[in-house]
Amino acid sequence: MKYSFKNKNILISGATGGLGGELATELAGLGANLFLFGRDKIKLNSLLRKLNSNLYSNQIIEIICLDFSLKNIEEKIKLAFSKLPPIDILINNAAIHGPIGNFWENDLLFWKNAFQVNFYCPFILTSLAIPSMILNNKGKIINIAGGGATSSRPGFTSYAVSKTSLVRFTEIAADELKSYNIDINIVSPGAMPTNILKEVLSHNKKNISPNEIKSAKQAFKSGGSLSKAKDLCIFLASESSNGISGKLISAVWDPWKTLNKYKNKLKNSDIYTLRRIIPEERNENWN
Repeated sequence: MKYSFKNKNILISGATGGLGGELATELAGLGANLFLFGRDKIKLNSLLRKLNSNLYSNQIIEIICLDFSLKNIEEKIKLAFSKLPPIDILINNAAIHGPIGNFWENDLLFWKNAFQVNFYCPFILTSLAIPSMILNNKGKIINIAGGGATSSRPGFTSYAVSKTSLVRFTEIAADELKSYNIDINIVSPGAMPTNILKEVLSHNKKNISPNEIKSAKQAFKSGGSLSKAKDLCIFLASESSNGISGKLISAVWDPWKTLNKYKNKLKNSDIYTLRRIIPEERNENWN
């Protein structure tokens, strides 16, 4: 399906990363006004030059250089956000792995940084975007989950915990925003050939399971799920996904291309959400 995002103001954090760059390129080609957050000014300028080479008339592309791991990040984000027009679509893509290895051996500063970048900053940006979305009675917010959000991921505690928090926040936010026609969802992108995944291959292998190494190598060899993750984000940003909210959707495993057929069922279901498993669901009776 061909989408149009003409006159839509879209903010993408982590815009120079693998997924962020793909999304920026695709959405620019679909006419969106883009506001691109990233921590590397050289990469941001390079992306800006690339996108500026083929713009529609009156289309806006702006870059905002901001490191989400900095101190006083809330004030810095608020200042940057205050200079933007109302945001129609927010894509919280920025993330870091944080320390790899046993959690009790992690540097606590790096652990906190991971939580700040992966959870707190998406929370801040979402909170800032919501008021204008409420006024317009519409909006789209797309968060990005990661490995460890739905199952244990030894060696990647700070990343997994921060991403799991983002999943639960997405579910609660969807309930609180239900009456404002604002959809908020979170994407499980799968293994993508990104700088974050390179850390898995370059780190001390004794703290990482063989399956982690195998999956990372395969992603770099095949291209992984980058294209699928990008396409799912575009779908969730489009009007085709209106009414789908509060869901954790896998780019790799879920039939998201046909989800609009099941909107009514999804609204009243815990499908694609985090839930506790009880004995009866495993044919056990522990009374």
